[in-house]
Amino acid sequence: MTASTVRCSLLFFFTGLLKIVVVDGVYKAGFAKSQEAYQDAVVPLFDSLDRIEAMLKDKTYLIGDRLTEADIRLYVTIVSTCSAEHLWPMGC
Repeated sequence: MTASTVRCSLLFFFTGLLKIVVVDGVYKAGFAKSQEAYQDAVVPLFDSLDRIEAMLKDKTYLIGDRLTEADIRLYVTIVSTCSAEHLWPMGC
């Protein structure tokens, strides 16, 4: 595998992770109709954010040494979540 192929595979993985776990988790938590539904959405969401934070501990970007779509999607998700505090009961 070339470095470019590996980078593309990682980009595909991270954008999928952001969509399935982070974006959907934010949406489900924001529109939860019960405490149980909120917990079901927020626990995997924060677990995923903790994993992403651990991955970024010693580096600037999610994939390689330059900005990618995955970094931008993560940033936009976090910023939009924090700015929509009316959907986020715990705030940022």
